[in-house]
Amino acid sequence: MPIPVWAPTEVEKLARMESELTQAAHEDGWPINWKEHEQASRRARESLAAKQWPAALGGFAECLDILMAGVQWQRKQLQHEARWGKSPTPLPKNRE
Repeated sequence: MPIPVWAPTEVEKLARMESELTQAAHEDGWPINWKEHEQASRRARESLAAKQWPAALGGFAECLDILMAGVQWQRKQLQHEARWGKSPTPLPKNRE
C-alpha cells in the first residue's frame, strides 16, 4: 500500500530541506522575498506542529518555491562569472 505524500516523515524531510536551503540563502545573500518566505514558513511550521500534514506539505512547498528564485539567481551569477569574470550584479527588483 503506497504511503501518502503528506506522511509525517516526508513532510519532516521537506522541513529539513527548507531549513537548509534557507540557511544557504542567508549565507550566500540570495535575493529572497524574506517577508513572503517568513509568512509561508510560519504557516507551514504551525501546520506541522498541529500534524496537519497536507497543509504543512503545501506550506513547505510554497517556501521552497520562494527559495528557488534565489537558487536560479545564484546559478545565473555563477554562469555569468564563469563566462565574463566576477562583476557586481544588481539584485532583482521586488525582493526584500
